[in-house]
Amino acid sequence: MCAALVICGALVALMPSLVRADSIVVENADSVSTENATSSSDLSSAASQVKPRVSVEYCGSMSEPTLYSSDALRQAASSVTPRIAVEYATSFSEVGMSASQGLTDSASAVTPRIVVGSATSLVNSDLVPLPLLPEPTGVTIEPASFTVESGKSMALTAVLQDFNGNLMTGRTIGWSAASGTVAPSSGTTDAEGQATCTYTAPLVCTDNSVIITASFAGDESYRMASADSSGTLIQLLVTCTMAVDPSSFSTEAGENLTITATLKAGGDPLPGKTIAWQCSSGQTSPSSGVTNSLGEVTTTYTAPLVSENASVSVSASFPGDSVYQSCQESSSGSISPRLLVTSTMTVNPPSFSTEGGRSLTIKATLKAGSDPLSGKTVAWQCSSGQTSPSSGVTNSLGEVATTYTAPRVSENAAVSVTASFAGDSVYQSCQESSSGSVSPRPPVPFDSTPWLYAGASVLGLGMIFGTYKGVGYVGKRRRLQQERDRAAQAEAERAYEAEKAETVASIGKEKDEIVEIIDEATKDTQ
Repeated sequence: MCAALVICGALVALMPSLVRADSIVVENADSVSTENATSSSDLSSAASQVKPRVSVEYCGSMSEPTLYSSDALRQAASSVTPRIAVEYATSFSEVGMSASQGLTDSASAVTPRIVVGSATSLVNSDLVPLPLLPEPTGVTIEPASFTVESGKSMALTAVLQDFNGNLMTGRTIGWSAASGTVAPSSGTTDAEGQATCTYTAPLVCTDNSVIITASFAGDESYRMASADSSGTLIQLLVTCTMAVDPSSFSTEAGENLTITATLKAGGDPLPGKTIAWQCSSGQTSPSSGVTNSLGEVTTTYTAPLVSENASVSVSASFPGDSVYQSCQESSSGSISPRLLVTSTMTVNPPSFSTEGGRSLTIKATLKAGSDPLSGKTVAWQCSSGQTSPSSGVTNSLGEVATTYTAPRVSENAAVSVTASFAGDSVYQSCQESSSGSVSPRPPVPFDSTPWLYAGASVLGLGMIFGTYKGVGYVGKRRRLQQERDRAAQAEAERAYEAEKAETVASIGKEKDEIVEIIDEATKDTQ
């Protein structure tokens, strides 16, 4: 009987789905013995050797049908010792099987018909219905990967399906994130098998990664399942704002205007940040600056010189850094032409005549109305010749001068010397010229009188010089002779003194000799 149960369990496992049966009839067993089977291995061995024909009868009167699987039957077979009823052609008996070998010994001698009843009709049976194993499930997340800025939010959707790909509704999906938050932390799948959450990324100072998990815990019919979505967190830059004051302006050409920029993050000023100034026309000074404790920085804008109305813009820009985003703001302006004050230039002399190679001083005077203009640069130019210096700055009287040197010419020539003021943001430009005539410089006529005078003078000087030299020569000879005489006299005196000394010495020597002779003579006499 256990062999029949095992066989039935194996066949039932091959069917498309599990069945609820009241009785199972196995016919035409090719190999059955009348021995008792006492172990599961015996029953499994016997089950592999029979080829039954199985029919399943449904029990319409049973209120609680029992559900079996092939695994449950095999597990139950190892713990029971059932008895199998074998019906022969004309009689019915109950044979106890006790040896596994018996199932194969009488296979050729009998062709039994085996009837297996329901579990409750088995004699000495401890077969207990076991629950079915849960079916596998699967979870997918959309998107499977993502990129999100720090502090930003995004939606994720999980889809739950069974092993056959059928959407599963009414199941709970749990959400979790390695960093950041998910809301809600769990949800129930809808008619499309979907559950959605909102993920909010954490604030990060550098790019980072995160894993978000959607999980189904499983139940008595379905296994647990989960899926991950991998994300990249992009560093969040704090938004900042720039304001300029004035936001718009109107001014005249050449005028100066102070513009202030204020940098904030939210409502908080950002000190110590570098702001760059740019303008479409004109000039800003300085071109950049660092915000103070109020987040402010200023520049002076100088409007360009224009001949008609013009539009300009002055921009303050912050390039951003590792914490704050870049931002900029512009002030729009309208520039109108400025009415420049008329200036006048006079030169003195207004005209002149000179010879080639000669120089003369020319002076220019710059005024606005009757008021002299000091500190203005005046440039000098001439059609021929040379001016030095070529430019100068007017003094307190509005005056500036140059020295003009006329060119050397072989015939009369007209020249002009011009003083010009280029103008500035207040005064118009102006210039004035002095016209001149340059004539050839005449050669000096030859006059012999000066040469005669010069010759006589030279002759007289020669005579005077000669006389002087002659007198001087005579006097010099006299002096030389006197010196010679004095030298000769001195030499004579030196010779006399030497001779005198020599004479004295000679006399003394002779005296000594005489004394010696007398002394010797005296000694001989005695």
